[in-house]
Amino acid sequence: MPPPFPHLRVERFFQLIEYAKKPTKRNPPIEIELNRANHGRGLQREIESLRRHYEDNLEDNPPGEHVSEQGLILEFESVPDFELATESLDNRSFQLLNLKAQKDASGKTTYKARVFIAEGQLDKLEKKLADYLGPANKYGKQPNQGLIDHIARIRQAAIRELWVEAEEFPETDEAIWWEVWLRIPISGPQNREVIEEQFKGECARLQIAVGQGRLEFPEHTILMVKANTAQLSASIHLLNCVAEIRKPREFADFFDGLPAAEQGKWIESLTERLKLNESPDCHICLLDTGLNIGNPIIAAVVNKSDSHTIEEAWGDGGRARPWHFAGFAFDLR
Repeated sequence: MPPPFPHLRVERFFQLIEYAKKPTKRNPPIEIELNRANHGRGLQREIESLRRHYEDNLEDNPPGEHVSEQGLILEFESVPDFELATESLDNRSFQLLNLKAQKDASGKTTYKARVFIAEGQLDKLEKKLADYLGPANKYGKQPNQGLIDHIARIRQAAIRELWVEAEEFPETDEAIWWEVWLRIPISGPQNREVIEEQFKGECARLQIAVGQGRLEFPEHTILMVKANTAQLSASIHLLNCVAEIRKPREFADFFDGLPAAEQGKWIESLTERLKLNESPDCHICLLDTGLNIGNPIIAAVVNKSDSHTIEEAWGDGGRARPWHFAGFAFDLR
């Protein structure tokens, strides 16, 4: 059977290297010096307070018929410089939404995990704490010690904790556009529409505008909404649908619609601001019908000596059509 792409031949430009698995080096766990009885009871009090607050919130904001999954989103904050045992926070009982690392002025790193806890599953977290405060196992360790030792505090996540951009959360009374990443339901991505319906139902109730477009990823459904901060914070049933909130991105049609002369000014401005790694640790091989290395942005990341054509008489490919794959690869690089 002939190859599907006979015009793409790379026999002159490759080297066969046998795969070798990178050895895994496991560091022994570092134990924290703490009074585990006081630590565990402190976390128990936080969970009891969160439960009371959740029940009060449901009384003030009872779920409508469109609400299919109730619960609350908790933020687990680590002890500085100790990572959270996230594998224990992402299972059939708990759904890990996002994880963020923050370094303070002293250089210490704190990890914050935002986790959706479905209604009725908070009992399992309390059970883990009760076991932690119980007798040690035969190895002299407390049950769930790897998880609970590293948790400094537990609090309910607000809309600000779901903001994952580097810039400050935009506190605004004016309705602006937000990029909302909805989580998938506990039952899996095949039932993602139930979370979307719940979210849109709450948006309609709160008079939040929802954009027409949507994107689906394995673990998220992405929507655009126009709202102010108070609207996004007004409903626990809306918040429970959200995994992340991001700043909307500029779309390419803005630049495509500019006159050629103005596009050139944008290219010149970007080229002046480029900061490239002079010794990159990765390279991208692009197989396509052409690459315009005369483009100033593409030329900044492509060595002319590495631009080849299947027929040497064609030259370096500089006269070829500039396909978008090169720009996409440049963005990834």
